[in-house]
Amino acid sequence: MLDIINRELDSTFLCKIYMSLQKCIEYLGNNCLTPELLDFFTNLTISQLDEYIQRTKRRTEYRNDQDHDAEDEENLQEEEADEDALLNEISKAIHLILKTHGTAYLPYFNNLVPIVDRFMNEINDIAAIQWAFCVYADLIEFTGVTSWEYQGHFLEKMVSGISSSTADIRHTAACVYAQACAVAVINDPNSLISKSLQVSQYQTDMA
Repeated sequence: MLDIINRELDSTFLCKIYMSLQKCIEYLGNNCLTPELLDFFTNLTISQLDEYIQRTKRRTEYRNDQDHDAEDEENLQEEEADEDALLNEISKAIHLILKTHGTAYLPYFNNLVPIVDRFMNEINDIAAIQWAFCVYADLIEFTGVTSWEYQGHFLEKMVSGISSSTADIRHTAACVYAQACAVAVINDPNSLISKSLQVSQYQTDMA
C-alpha cells in the first residue's frame, strides 16, 4: 500500500490510499508499524507534501498570468478542492500514527518538521497554514510535554495567528494555543513551559 503512494500522482486516488492506511492503523492498534514502515511512510509523505507545495506555487503563477480567465479559475478551484481533500487525509494519517505510536514516532517526525514549517512560512495558503497548525496540535496532544522541544517551530507563528485577519487561521491558532497551555499546566503549573505560555498570552492580550 505504501509503495502505491510512492508511484501514484492522482490526488483523488491518493486520498483513497491514505484512507485505507488509516483503517489499517485503526484496526491493528498501538505500535502496529515497524520502524521501517514508519520511516517509509514519513519519507513518502514528505514527497507528497513537497509536490503539494510545488503545485500550489504553480497555481499562483497561473492566476497571475494575464491570460488567466474564468474557465481557468474554475479548473484551478477544482484542483484545489482535490488537493485539500488529500491534505486532509494525510493529516488524519499523521494523527493516527501519533496517536498509536506516541513519542516513538518522534525520530521520524523530526524529518517531517522542515516541510511542516514550509507549510506555515513558505506559501501564502490558508489551508496549508491550518494544516501545519493541526499537525502540531496532534503532536502536543499525543506527546505531551515532550512536544515543547518543538515549540521554536510553532509557538511564535501560533501566537501571531491568533490575531490574523483570517478567521479560520485565528480559530485554529487559538485552539492549538489552548491545547499547548492545557498540556503545560496539567503536567506542571509552575514549569518554565507554563510560564512561557503565560507570557505569550499576556503579550497577545496587550497587542
